[in-house]
Amino acid sequence: MDRSKLISVVLVDEYPLFRKAMADLLNATGEFQVLGQTGEGDTALGLSSLGPDIVVMSLEAEEYSALDLQGDQVPPARHARRDGDELG
Repeated sequence: MDRSKLISVVLVDEYPLFRKAMADLLNATGEFQVLGQTGEGDTALGLSSLGPDIVVMSLEAEEYSALDLQGDQVPPARHARRDGDELG
């Protein structure tokens, strides 16, 4: 697939094993390009400046809350799920 047509993704989760598995899975499809990944809230804000199409982020971690990080710096999620309930 043409790299310019890949869906760009940034992964933010406190568990490195989860980030690696997700990155491997997304990259294996040939439809996604993982631009970066982190477990730190501050770094997540920097990675969002790369302009990914999608940010996959844990809603709540020990050091940050995705809802707090979202603010003006990370575009709002179109759909998010928590415990099976859909969030705005």
